[in-house]
Amino acid sequence: MCRRIIQWSIAGLLVIAAPAAATTVTMSATPPPPGDVVIAVDVVEDVGCYLCSHGRAQIQDLGQTFRPPVPFTLAKITLKVRALTEETPGESVTLFLGSYSGPGDYDMDVVLATETVDLPLDLPVGEVRYLTFHLSGLDLEADRQYGFRFAFTGYGCVYNARIDLLHVADDAYPDGLAVQTAGTVATPLGFDLVFYLHDSNITSIIFADGFESGDTSMWSNGSDLPWEHDRASMNATAIDR
Repeated sequence: MCRRIIQWSIAGLLVIAAPAAATTVTMSATPPPPGDVVIAVDVVEDVGCYLCSHGRAQIQDLGQTFRPPVPFTLAKITLKVRALTEETPGESVTLFLGSYSGPGDYDMDVVLATETVDLPLDLPVGEVRYLTFHLSGLDLEADRQYGFRFAFTGYGCVYNARIDLLHVADDAYPDGLAVQTAGTVATPLGFDLVFYLHDSNITSIIFADGFESGDTSMWSNGSDLPWEHDRASMNATAIDR
C-alpha cells in the first residue's frame, strides 16, 4: 500500500534565479543507464509511494534533498512515478531547484532555478514509469545541501491531476531527506524518494543504494540497483559509508 503522509512548504523563499528554458522530459519503463549517474537511490520492487497533486484547495508537492561529495553540473533528474488520473498525462509540472542549510533541513532556503515541462501525453495511467527531466544545467558545489521540488503548475485539468512518486521504503540516503508541501506546512518524509541525479560529463557513480524491502544492509556499492548491466564494465566507484 502506498504511504501518503506529512507535509512541508517553501512559502516565503528568496528566489534568485529566473525560470530556465528548453526543459524536456523522456519516459522509460526501465531505470536510466548508469553512465552519467552521480547519485542514485532505487529499488527493484514497488515498495510504496507519496502522492503529488494540485487540487482546488490544497497543493501537495514532493521533493528530495541531497549533498554531493564532489562538484558537478546537474543535467538531468530521474523520478519513478505512477500517473493516477486521465488528466495527469500532458499536464504542466515544475521542478524547483534550491539550497538548504544542511542534511536535516527540509525547508528550502533559496530557489536557484526553476524548470517547467509538460508530462508526456502517452504517460500510462496506473503503470510505473521512469521520467527523466533534461535540465538546462545547474553547477553544484561539493558538500553543500541542495534539493528539488516536483509540483503541478498547469491550469484547468491540473485540479484533477494526481501522480505518485515512488520511494524506497526507508531512510536509505543519510545525506538528504524526502520532503512534501501541503498548503504552507513544511515537513520531512520518512522514506527517501527514488531519484537519479545525472551529469553528462562524468562516467562514475558516487553514491548508490539498492534498498530492498527487508534488506538489513544500509549501504551498497550500487550492485543491487535495478540495472541490467555488467558492473565491471561501468568503471563505477562508490563512496564507502
